Amino acid sequence: MNFDESSEKNIQTLWLKEIHLHNFKSYEEKKYAFSSKINCIVGENGVGKTNLLDAIHYLCIGKSAFLGTESQQIRQGANFFALKGKFEQEKREEVVLCSLEKGKKKELKLNKIPYKKISEHVGKLPCVLLQPQDTDLIRESSEFRRSFFDNLLSQTSQPYLQALILYQHTLKQRNSLLKQCHELGKKVDKNLIKIYDSILVEKGNFIFEMRRKMIQKFNVFFQKYYQDLAQEKEAVSLEYRSELDKEPLAQLLKDSQADDLRLLRTTKGVHKDDYVFLLHTKSLKIYGSQGQQKTFVIALQFAKSDYLYAEKNCPPLLLLDDIFDKLDDSRIEKLAEILHQERMGQAFISDARPERSQAIFQTGHFISIPS
Repeated sequence: MNFDESSEKNIQTLWLKEIHLHNFKSYEEKKYAFSSKINCIVGENGVGKTNLLDAIHYLCIGKSAFLGTESQQIRQGANFFALKGKFEQEKREEVVLCSLEKGKKKELKLNKIPYKKISEHVGKLPCVLLQPQDTDLIRESSEFRRSFFDNLLSQTSQPYLQALILYQHTLKQRNSLLKQCHELGKKVDKNLIKIYDSILVEKGNFIFEMRRKMIQKFNVFFQKYYQDLAQEKEAVSLEYRSELDKEPLAQLLKDSQADDLRLLRTTKGVHKDDYVFLLHTKSLKIYGSQGQQKTFVIALQFAKSDYLYAEKNCPPLLLLDDIFDKLDDSRIEKLAEILHQERMGQAFISDARPERSQAIFQTGHFISIPS
């Protein structure tokens, strides 16, 4: 899809009209209505702005964007939480209800019909979350980067999500077998290992090919956004690296059996893949300034938005949590220009400085969260 075409049609096909929170994190009970374009959520730090964004994420993805158990989403002193969101998609109203009672299984319903598996909901209401912790994509381990791109692919492809779930489940079983045999002093059941390996090979090869194809298309969007935001000639690159580029997964698993038995874990596979971020061919983590790193991750998230739109023909909801921090005025101005573009979907922007958001988004819908 070419986003630069002058004949671009009206793309506003998905927006959250209202949300009702009940015992979710810091909220006892609250209802909010939203504009179809830009919504500014303002208030002092610690009043619940991020929690509101997470509630929206929960309705779109079926889980919190943050680490922690499901029960930790329940407000202190309560024994359940419930979230209800009314969306408009393709001029149809879609009502999502998510609830959890302590000691029971979480429920997720779309138009009163419960899902058998929460994963079936992923991708129906695409969303992208930008948050201060996004720079962990640069600073932390490969697990963070895989999770970012797995989230993207999972929202565009149910087959990818199901393959990933089965791969991770099988990997956990294989690792558990290695540890149990070591603890009990038994020999590893090689027939069982072969069964696990056959699943890892089938699903791992599929995951590898999906990631390889995705990164080529994603890079086009990413390069455009970085240059737009940086407004200078900074050469950045994004590379997908996998051991499967050099050798088939079946052979990798076979050759690593001795190491697996010694280390009690599966040392080869797509769970070891990484995405490398470079600035002028050097490590962005080491050589990038705070502003360059922040610009890089914002470009990643906007590229994610364009990729989702291109794949699903639907603009995702944009959840932007405290994104202005560590950005200079010129980059903030460019960021605002991007958000005002017609192809961008409904946006939710949190800010502890209401006057700043008021100056940037004069026509936005403002929601003030009281102290």
